[in-house]
Amino acid sequence: LRGVVRISMPTSIGVREIIPRIAPFAALHPNLHIQVLLADHWQDLVRENIDVAIRLGRLLDSSATSRQIMT
Repeated sequence: LRGVVRISMPTSIGVREIIPRIAPFAALHPNLHIQVLLADHWQDLVRENIDVAIRLGRLLDSSATSRQIMT
């Protein structure tokens, strides 16, 4: 993998669950630059060039693709 991936997530889940897992993943993919955006408000994912968004709760936009990753 290479390039830039921008990941948006709520601060609480990012600090507790996701950020600790990024370093080992990044070590396996040295050509991948991971940008983590911690935000507790809804963002315009297209306008802000977000590649992956981790959200809590129900999906509000039915045109988006979602996948449950944890409970």
